[in-house]
Amino acid sequence: MDTPQKNPESEAYQSVPEPEKPQQVRGSVWYAIGAIMIGVGAGLLYLFFSSEQTGTITQTAQTEPIVFAGISPLTGDAASFGQPIRQAALLAQREINAAGGIGGRPIEMQWHDGKCEGEDAEAAARTILADERVQVAVAGVCSNEFLASAPLFQERAVISISPSATSPLISDLGPYVIRTAPSDALAGRVAAQYARERMEASTAAVITEDTLYTEGLRDVFIPEFEALGGTIVVNESYETGTIDFSSFVASVVATEPDVIYILPQSPTPGVLITQALKEAGVTARLLTAEVMLIRDAIVEQAAILEGVTGIEVLFDEENPHAQEMLARYEAEFGLEAIYPSFMASMYDLMYLLKEAFENTDGSPNAIDAYLKSVTEWPGASGVITFDENGDPLPIYSVRTISDGEAPIVELFEISR
Repeated sequence: MDTPQKNPESEAYQSVPEPEKPQQVRGSVWYAIGAIMIGVGAGLLYLFFSSEQTGTITQTAQTEPIVFAGISPLTGDAASFGQPIRQAALLAQREINAAGGIGGRPIEMQWHDGKCEGEDAEAAARTILADERVQVAVAGVCSNEFLASAPLFQERAVISISPSATSPLISDLGPYVIRTAPSDALAGRVAAQYARERMEASTAAVITEDTLYTEGLRDVFIPEFEALGGTIVVNESYETGTIDFSSFVASVVATEPDVIYILPQSPTPGVLITQALKEAGVTARLLTAEVMLIRDAIVEQAAILEGVTGIEVLFDEENPHAQEMLARYEAEFGLEAIYPSFMASMYDLMYLLKEAFENTDGSPNAIDAYLKSVTEWPGASGVITFDENGDPLPIYSVRTISDGEAPIVELFEISR
């Protein structure tokens, strides 16, 4: 009977043949010698293939995996970006392992469905922490997920990373927290400045899904827009899963704002809101955040989203690192990168972690300090520099959807 061996990349198993038993030898002396040899052999095999409770085989110390875990929305509307981000991590994992791993050790990575909800992410974190080998966790792709799970990982000194959680609250979580997505405190300011100064909007309506990510953007946009001399005439929110936006549309029709800031957690409600506004004859400029710039949504809903302006962290597709990553992703999965900015951020995080482990003793404090000291690191997502909170200093691109595409119309850079 073969004994299964765990593949660090997945839950797939491959078989390792058991050693053949030696022939029996007649005579008590030879029998004793044979027994000793069997015992020695068994001991050596135990050192190399010590079995876990699951029946899988633990690798030797030299090749014992470095264990990562991930929490991401793998089902529901938010899976439209959660799944591509997971695949970007898988791409980097496969590349790193194929090139010899991290200091000769492969990455093993587990993924759990956080559903873009704090409750589910917390439950996933507790499951992950049951495996004491885990050293790094994608503590959430959504802000709800990250804020619920990261404190649990911090208690155990597990490095918490995210390519896309943007809540300003994350900046204050403390040690062992790194993200390549900037705080909404910056993105909200960019949106307000663009609406007031470039769109020349004096009045604005805001509609926000009830999530930490979207509320973080709203809570920065509104005071910034007002500080610049603008007036908020409508400020409404809706629960996840809402499909009827007639109340908001009626408020917009009654107040006639110059710009409408649409903040969904995923593309689906954003498309429904945009469609309802256009069907009601609303002609105000429409402004949104990165989730409505997902490339397949733009293609599929080109007519509805025509003219919508979105703001996202700059992703330069002419960057050689980006081109290489996108080509490898398409070759590996046979898919186009539909959310390239955050996918590239996840890909970069994997390589930053590889570098950190290989240049430190691998302890949580050393990894945390190393990552927060990174400046001008050339990645697929762009040149990365972290501040003392583990937040990146980004450049933003403003894109206006036209004919199923989203060309850049302007760049914004904010320094702290």
